[in-house]
Amino acid sequence: MADDAMNKLKKKRASVRTTITKTVKNIETEINKPEVSVDALEELLEHIKIYSEDLNAINTEIENAVDITELDNELKSATEYQDKIITWTFRAGKKIRELSKNNSTEISTTSKVAPEVLTQNFVQKKLMLNYRS
Repeated sequence: MADDAMNKLKKKRASVRTTITKTVKNIETEINKPEVSVDALEELLEHIKIYSEDLNAINTEIENAVDITELDNELKSATEYQDKIITWTFRAGKKIRELSKNNSTEISTTSKVAPEVLTQNFVQKKLMLNYRS
């Protein structure tokens, strides 16, 4: 492949990597917030997925065209970046699962407590009505 075409691919890859790095930083920021938004994390994960697919396609093009002497460095670089994507995708997914589990526990607890609270309120109101009569 001509040097010009290879340079274009590498610039394109650099641009996609920059976008992924920004998205990873947004995931990290969201995970560390006191009030984490599951919707925001899911949206960021979707972005990572799409950018990762783009990056993989570019990497494949580069790997197929690069000189054999440079292949090892290209593969190492691609693998390191893929590891970063996997790590943050996992962390975001884990946080989403934790939050979903907590929300389902809260809903379950609320639904169990609610009838007791309603019963107590009903009994108290009935007693007050009887007392006034």
